[in-house]
Amino acid sequence: MKTVILSSLMIFSIKANAYETLLTETRFDTLTIRGEEYWEFDDDRPGSPYAQNRIIWSYNSAPPNAKKCAQIAYKKLTGWLKNQDSPVFKVMKAYQKAGGVGGIYLWVNDYTKAPKQSLQPRKSQVWIWENSLYKFESTLMPDGTCHTPTEKQIVNYLNAKIVAKGMERVNPGQQLSSDHSTSIGEVVVNDSSRGGFWAGVKRFFSFGSDDSSSSSGGSGSAQ
Repeated sequence: MKTVILSSLMIFSIKANAYETLLTETRFDTLTIRGEEYWEFDDDRPGSPYAQNRIIWSYNSAPPNAKKCAQIAYKKLTGWLKNQDSPVFKVMKAYQKAGGVGGIYLWVNDYTKAPKQSLQPRKSQVWIWENSLYKFESTLMPDGTCHTPTEKQIVNYLNAKIVAKGMERVNPGQQLSSDHSTSIGEVVVNDSSRGGFWAGVKRFFSFGSDDSSSSSGGSGSAQ
């Protein structure tokens, strides 16, 4: 009887802590998610968390809402990479064959504590850090909206690099989605007037990248 109870508790514990494991070292053919980083912005400590040496390098240590945004980003990215017919997989593989990179770092900008700084947020986008890694950069706004990179931004960004190397651009072969965000749902702003304000801010700013080829904020670093 004790063995049965102990086993049940162990199973429950594993399920309860399923999201406490790192979302890292996941391989898709020759493309690999190697790690993650969390930038927790705070209006009481304005400025870049990177410049202040306040980057969080593990999922377990990240704030709860940043973890939820990371889960969304991870699910979205792995969904593309599991499908070898997806535009994202095709363009990443093509760029890798042209001499590009294959490692990917998940990155979440958390503006939960920084409504002022969120008025000029970092973009949700994929870009290449020091010819070494992809940075899959997502942005979590104070109202709980998690903005993640889009297929269109990734394909346009890497196709420009592929063409620059004298290679033929990748044809997506399908309509690219242009959605700019995915709500994490559980986070709700209780103050209706504030909620209306953030809704206006979201309409004013564009969080899906265009064809930019670099980060809109600091340069960031991966371990």
